[in-house]
Amino acid sequence: MDRKKSLKTDEALRQGEAKWFVIKKNLRMENLCNKPVELDLISQLEKPYEEEFERNRRMVLESLSLMVQGVSSEHFQVQLEATSRLRKLLSIEPWPPIGEVIQAGVVPRLVEFLRKHESPQLQNEAAWALNNVAKGTSEQKHVVIMNGAIPLFVQLLASASASVKEQALMALGNFAADSPSFRDLVLDHGALHPLLSQLNKNSTRSVLRAATRTLSNLCRGLSDAQFAQVKGALPFIQPLLYLPNEEVLRDACRALCFLYDPHGPHFKVETLIEAGVCQRIIELIVHPSLAVSAPALITAANILSCNDIQTQFLIDRGVLGSLHHVLNSNHGGINHASIKAIACQAISNITVENTIQIQAVIDSNLVASLIYLIRNGGFDIKREATTAIANATYRCSGDQIRFLVDQGCIKALCGLLKCRDQEMIKNCLVGLENILKVGEEDRQMRKLGVNPYAAMVEQCGALDIMAGMDIYESTSSGIYDIAVDMLREYWHRNPEKRTCGYDLCISIGQKKE
Repeated sequence: MDRKKSLKTDEALRQGEAKWFVIKKNLRMENLCNKPVELDLISQLEKPYEEEFERNRRMVLESLSLMVQGVSSEHFQVQLEATSRLRKLLSIEPWPPIGEVIQAGVVPRLVEFLRKHESPQLQNEAAWALNNVAKGTSEQKHVVIMNGAIPLFVQLLASASASVKEQALMALGNFAADSPSFRDLVLDHGALHPLLSQLNKNSTRSVLRAATRTLSNLCRGLSDAQFAQVKGALPFIQPLLYLPNEEVLRDACRALCFLYDPHGPHFKVETLIEAGVCQRIIELIVHPSLAVSAPALITAANILSCNDIQTQFLIDRGVLGSLHHVLNSNHGGINHASIKAIACQAISNITVENTIQIQAVIDSNLVASLIYLIRNGGFDIKREATTAIANATYRCSGDQIRFLVDQGCIKALCGLLKCRDQEMIKNCLVGLENILKVGEEDRQMRKLGVNPYAAMVEQCGALDIMAGMDIYESTSSGIYDIAVDMLREYWHRNPEKRTCGYDLCISIGQKKE
């Protein structure tokens, strides 16, 4: 079976964001539930706030017709004031009246104002208002696009006004983030090169943030044709990885994730290595912000899913130290648990290679961390940590197997044989089987009466569990066959010394043809 695994970049990042949202929501609810006396007070305070918000919103919407008249005026000052008011109206949170503004028919007029190069102030207000519309639904974005806004926003990237450029960048980023078709429209209108020209030390902080965010959205889920356009962005991303701004770092790392997604047909890890970004990616894995460390870790994990030469390249640059930091950090939360699972998967991509790289994992004190997580981690962490240990047993030398045993891996693997996940059970059985082979070699070489590792498995109570694995006989997992083979091979040699489950071993020992 294929033991190397890569991450679906977009899915991994989306899951992390969704889980982070869930935990924040749950923590908020926990805080409320811990203070039952205050619930009535909170609801009393929220009710008048909501009523006041709705009352103010109705008042503002009543003035929308006046704003429409102002936008339609031929007087510059009236246009500017009305556009500014529309922009503020569209900034109302949490429910901006985007639909009402579109129905009022002002979008074509706002797009027209983007051409007013003699008035950067009006351009800025119009771009800002349209950017707020572009934060809405796909249908609402489509209205802006159909009125010809994208090529005008691209032109505005050459504006002398930093505010105008920022709004244009943000709007293009919102279009690109919505769907591949909108993203392709932005690229087809030539947005990439003027965007890349903003990624320099002379740009304002806000423009740099907006440009990096938009670039990351342009790199997501590319086809071969679009990748050919965007791959030239890599030299511009590399300097961004050294900037102190967290938002820029986050989006630069996300751009690398999207550009070099191994599930895409254009994945060229050699290009990433040659660009000289790997050392910095490894350093960013330990960044205190999960928004930065997560995409950096995903990028590294996907490189490690390639061949042993590329895996060694990252090992030589200290990736194991960064992975050790992730596994042993004490930050709580669902999102951080996801990061630990990804780190375990990255390690499993190393332990599947060869004894030299497995030894590097051992020398980095990662085995003890993996075994601790097998015993104490959440489900995803247990699954990936188990895979890392099972992968290692395929390639380990005898001494390395003995080290794994000394670290407590037999007890850890036996402890998961009762779980309901068939992949995890199979990994545990395969890992134990590979360990038992070394134990048998030791028994013969040292002329022992019993396989020492078989005795340890028996002491963990695993025989009864394996004897009951006939429930998997009808599945395609192979669990039943592995369990039967192990029971035949390692516990029928000295039947007089068996302490439990031996009758069952005999009863299930006949494999069906």
